[in-house]
Amino acid sequence: MPNLSGTFSGRATSQSTIALHDVSNHDLNLLEVRGVQKSPDEAWNNSKITYWGTADLIAGNGAQRGYFVN
Repeated sequence: MPNLSGTFSGRATSQSTIALHDVSNHDLNLLEVRGVQKSPDEAWNNSKITYWGTADLIAGNGAQRGYFVN
């Protein structure tokens, strides 16, 4: 994996939440974020990124996992 630096600005294009009733305030989230990366490395500057993620939250706290494509 290359070592790079930069910033990312994106927008959530899709987001879904399912409220579970096993414990109080338990939610499962699925989302997609799309945007553009800015980097001093010309090979990565202005590259489009799509990120897909899931979150398993209780009262707003919990694990978030995802992956992205440049």
